[in-house]
Amino acid sequence: VLQGAMEKAGDDRAGYLCLLGWSRWRLEQPGPALEAFRQALAIRQDQLDSLFEMAELAFDAGNYLQARAFLDRYAASAPVSATSLWLAYRIERALGDDDQARMSSAKLKRDFAMSPEMSLLLEAERAQK
Repeated sequence: VLQGAMEKAGDDRAGYLCLLGWSRWRLEQPGPALEAFRQALAIRQDQLDSLFEMAELAFDAGNYLQARAFLDRYAASAPVSATSLWLAYRIERALGDDDQARMSSAKLKRDFAMSPEMSLLLEAERAQK
């Protein structure tokens, strides 16, 4: 079934694999999800969605340095978003890099004040006090 779907995907096999990875992750299958994202990146190294999802998966697994590396690759090509800043903040907090966490927090507050991630940030900051 997977092979047939891949053939139908044609030129967007990387996008299909990213979608497959996302679906597997939502089904709480992180191993197969990670493999699908890796395959997507093997086809298209600039598959930004796969890079971001791999950063999230690595963060969720407690692999913070790996999460940072994936997010850095993502951020090199993608526009800054509330979602990416929120993930960056959480990664840097987990790594104990308070300066970088503060920078991500400040950007999120300045550029995405009305985002759902801003609410999550404020909640996280209140919990730290």
